[in-house]
Amino acid sequence: MRWTVFALAAYAALALQVGLARHVSLGSAQPQIVLLLAVFVALSAPTRTAVVACGILGLFMDLLASPYVLAATATLEPAPQAATILGPYTLGYMAGGYLVVQLRPMLFRHHPLTMAAMALAAGAEAHLLVVGLLWLRNWYEPIEGFIASAELGVRGLGLLYTAGLGLLLAYPAKWITPAFAFHTGKHSGRGQGG
Repeated sequence: MRWTVFALAAYAALALQVGLARHVSLGSAQPQIVLLLAVFVALSAPTRTAVVACGILGLFMDLLASPYVLAATATLEPAPQAATILGPYTLGYMAGGYLVVQLRPMLFRHHPLTMAAMALAAGAEAHLLVVGLLWLRNWYEPIEGFIASAELGVRGLGLLYTAGLGLLLAYPAKWITPAFAFHTGKHSGRGQGG
């Protein structure tokens, strides 16, 4: 995989996530554009490369989401005395990406429904892990405004919105796939490193 192309795509996805997502939200449900990029990479990149790339995207989401009020409030207003919590999104995106890697031998990778279905599956795994880790953290250091059930509800609605957006972005994603050069080596199949 070309890491410079990935870096540009990650920058664009993060910029859209920050600048556009809340303006096109449906109620409290926001599209998760960074998750769509993670699924796109996990559908085509070698295993190790896909998991590392998803971890990098998750790390950026940790840096983006932590200083702000959690998803249930659907605002990007700084929380009082907020601290950056590294780890929940990183681990969640890595787990979601690995799930896609494990399922992709059974998938038609370039079908639009594949992007939507994998956004739902990977996003569900990622957000269950994120909310679970935040719930555990809430036991020893309470997080202001954190209610696990409310978080899961809002994140679930956001995943449905993201899956619909994945249907629309599947065709443009197919056009930009050659720029990423996912399979340039002779050992780029399932289970091989990147």
